[in-house]
Amino acid sequence: KKILSAVGNLMGTDMKKIINYKKYDTETARVVGNWISGSKEEDNYRDETLYCKKNGEYFLDDKGGMCSDYHTAFWIDYDCEHGDWEELIPFSKEEAQEWVMMHMDGDAYEAEFGEVDE
Repeated sequence: KKILSAVGNLMGTDMKKIINYKKYDTETARVVGNWISGSKEEDNYRDETLYCKKNGEYFLDDKGGMCSDYHTAFWIDYDCEHGDWEELIPFSKEEAQEWVMMHMDGDAYEAEFGEVDE
């Protein structure tokens, strides 16, 4: 899986990136859900938004503070002085389902992926 990153203060902006010769555009894709941990004032906050493209492909717009777990794991040589970061991460349908199960309720899951047997 290839991750294309943009480091800097990108919070609150639309992103359009080409990853593995495919376009991922937060402005034209449909928002499936959003999960936030912490606040933007905290160095370790996370803000994740799951999108679905018109063709049914999923991707995650993953934003975070300069000392969040993902940032420090991805940028091993960086320290906490390089600012906020944002990643667009292509997701398979199964990864999108896992994300929705972790961060949203059952009604949201079934609205996106269909009814689940009891």
